[in-house]
Amino acid sequence: MRWDATKFIRTVDGTTSTELPDAIAFLRDANAIIDSEAPDALMIADRTPLDDAFFVAPPELKNFVNVLNQPFVKGGNVTLLALEPGEYVFYTVPGSGAVAQGQCLCMGSVGFTAEAGKIVSVGRMVGMEGREFRFVAADDKFEAPAMLKPYNVSPAKLVAVGKLPNFFGAIVTRVAPVPGLLAYKRDIPLGGGDQEAVGLN
Repeated sequence: MRWDATKFIRTVDGTTSTELPDAIAFLRDANAIIDSEAPDALMIADRTPLDDAFFVAPPELKNFVNVLNQPFVKGGNVTLLALEPGEYVFYTVPGSGAVAQGQCLCMGSVGFTAEAGKIVSVGRMVGMEGREFRFVAADDKFEAPAMLKPYNVSPAKLVAVGKLPNFFGAIVTRVAPVPGLLAYKRDIPLGGGDQEAVGLN
């Protein structure tokens, strides 16, 4: 279920000074009913900024890595990325046609930490599974390309990542549940049992 323009449901003119208590209670009750009757349902709603006139560009906008612009290892479907040490998240998947701007994995994803001097395999994004993207994590059975075998490639230590801002206004989706890594309670990403996923620091 998708809720649009929620700030005009709970306010008169979209400002916090004109909030409608009955409308806020209605949205809260609707959430509670859906949560109890359809706990696996996915709900998406727009986000109201605290101040419509105040904007600071998020630092994440300067730190995107475009996988499609990186060299591919010949003879296989392996992309070798030279990354700065740090924390990374699968954020978007490329699109085409009506969704040429791609789709944002804003409602739940996976991430990893790139350590200096190490080569790790993070796995692969397989494709759509219903309305979600299926991700297959690398494991101990991962077969590294011959040219990389001397470097002791190992599976990356993956973490579940919670909800993310939709910086580009793309179609919103999420990574499908990954056994032992990422699960959902309705629209809440979970990692490590029933704990809500917060992702990387």
